[in-house]
Amino acid sequence: MKKVIFRADGNEEIGLGHVLRSLSLAEMLKEHFTLIFAVRTPSNFLVDTIERICDEIMIVKNEEDFIASLNVSNIVVLDGYYFDTEYQIKVKETGCKLVCIDDIAEYDFVADVIINHGPNANKNMYHSLPGTKYCLGLEYALIKKTFLIKKRNKIDKASELLIIMGGADKFNLTLKVLEAAVRCKYLQKIYVVLGSGNVNEESISKMCDIHPEQIIILKNLKPEEIAETFFKCQLVICQGSSVAIEAASIGLGILCGYYIDNQLTIYNGLVRNNMVMPLGNLLDISNEDLLFNINRLVLDIKQINFLINNQNRFIDGKSPARLLNVFKKLAA
Repeated sequence: MKKVIFRADGNEEIGLGHVLRSLSLAEMLKEHFTLIFAVRTPSNFLVDTIERICDEIMIVKNEEDFIASLNVSNIVVLDGYYFDTEYQIKVKETGCKLVCIDDIAEYDFVADVIINHGPNANKNMYHSLPGTKYCLGLEYALIKKTFLIKKRNKIDKASELLIIMGGADKFNLTLKVLEAAVRCKYLQKIYVVLGSGNVNEESISKMCDIHPEQIIILKNLKPEEIAETFFKCQLVICQGSSVAIEAASIGLGILCGYYIDNQLTIYNGLVRNNMVMPLGNLLDISNEDLLFNINRLVLDIKQINFLINNQNRFIDGKSPARLLNVFKKLAA
């Protein structure tokens, strides 16, 4: 089988999203290509995560050697903000096909294919070569298959909330949101997902000790476990990232915010398409405003179902088939 070589870096503290969305794409291609993941200094957690999907891990010590290992028979997928025009040109000079996963459009592209699953992404954002194939918007959502197995069309109650901020959560937004959520008298259960890199577990555990019947902490969940928790809950609070798109693929009342600029594309798109309730900048929002928005959504089942209806309208579950078809044409 033809090789697809993924190149992305990240760890539990920073950049993990690049690796995870690349792996979502890898999962879509798994039955049809040999998959190699090239990465610098992966943690044990990352190695385990990659090995569940890819056939081989390539440890990158320097970029020159990595590029020198490529050849005309390869399809290379780049996902990272430092894979700029110069880097892409060097990859293309090996004769391989090039796919770029991108959400910022900050430099010129020489890729054969550009993937940006941000809602309302459009080709006018990009400076690229004639003939570039664009895979833009939620029709090409990079979602693992486990998030597409179950789909909710409506809810009748809203009493269980999931808080998932991802990564190291260096601003401890999980605790900030949790402190507001426990004040909502309508929530029976609050599930809190902590990644392996989260540095705030102690402070969050103290909140759990105060509210042991209400708060449930979940750590180091696999994608299928996250999907199952999404489906168990009716509400989720998260940032504008692939996590929000995964939640929308299942159907939830989503309260969504952002805290860094590269989350704005997805955040603004989801808000514009009426798929989430906007919270704005999570660093700036007050505890009182968080509580107000939680209460407002919990008490408005009609609004939640309006959001879910729009989520189902924009995410049809067919992105794996569309992206597989794109790669089959590249390999032909």
